[in-house]
Amino acid sequence: MPGHVTTSAVIINDDNRVLHIKHKILNTWLLPGGHCENADSTLVAASLREAREETGIPSDCLKLILPENVPMDIDLHLIPANPRKGEPEHWHADFRFAFRLVSAEKVTLQEEEVTDYAWLPLNQMPMRRLADRLYEFITKTSAFSGS
Repeated sequence: MPGHVTTSAVIINDDNRVLHIKHKILNTWLLPGGHCENADSTLVAASLREAREETGIPSDCLKLILPENVPMDIDLHLIPANPRKGEPEHWHADFRFAFRLVSAEKVTLQEEEVTDYAWLPLNQMPMRRLADRLYEFITKTSAFSGS
């Protein structure tokens, strides 16, 4: 099991804060996301599905801010071994798609995988390279607005 393709949803609210979830097993702040499944027609579709599953936010409340097949970021990171699942240490190639939250929506957590959520400002995001890319995009894109 050398690695998997995963996707994440970078969900940005009107205050330019990014939705993070607290992962139950890893006990760290992450973006909503996960493994691609056979039923996913595209990486963007997988990202939207994972966002809906983990946060309860439906796809029609999210607007992609880059062209459909363009991720805001691609990250390769090592996942520690999980003896409970019989998984060895492996890699995730995570395609991160950015969305503007276009209508207020209550966050409903998937309690099997997630323990909490927070809307973090860019300067508090644990993923610094992604935060820098978002900051550059937001400040240099005059068309970027809250709706």
